[in-house]
Amino acid sequence: MTQTIDPVPYWSRQLSQLRTRTVKRGRQEPIEELTEAALSACDALLRDLAGVQLEYERLRAELRAAVSASESLFEMMPIACVMTDEDGVIVEANREAGQLLNVSAKRLKDRDFIVFCEERRPLEGLLRLLAQGTSEALEATLLFRPRECRPSKLNLRVVRHPQGSYLWFLAPESSCTVDVCP
Repeated sequence: MTQTIDPVPYWSRQLSQLRTRTVKRGRQEPIEELTEAALSACDALLRDLAGVQLEYERLRAELRAAVSASESLFEMMPIACVMTDEDGVIVEANREAGQLLNVSAKRLKDRDFIVFCEERRPLEGLLRLLAQGTSEALEATLLFRPRECRPSKLNLRVVRHPQGSYLWFLAPESSCTVDVCP
């Protein structure tokens, strides 16, 4: 955190030094008035700046807390989630995604998401539809091949983020959801 410095003692010292120099030169009165006005304006500006700095620090702390909460929520979701960039490269993956694809979540980063999909054309078609902006979210059931496992069908829902990334929600086809089960 950045330290705030009280400007008043600093400027008081500066004013005192300036007074000493002006007295020695014999011009105390005009410079004294100008210096007092300038010093007063500087003090006001510095106090405003200190207030802005405090507000900045407060907002920065709030942002850190919000980012931390979002990351925790993403990691603790009970469903597999993968975030990719617009090229399909994995940016983030939660623990559930790592388990489903049989790769640790950390090792999923920077890998092409499409390498896990056996049915690449439908997946590429979903990405094209999302890129066109005709839909914000799409659903499909596709055959995926987790690392060193046999292929299995996964239900997926992909949502396009306004900044261009994609959020993929993955679940085994056989999994039961609240909407399906009585």
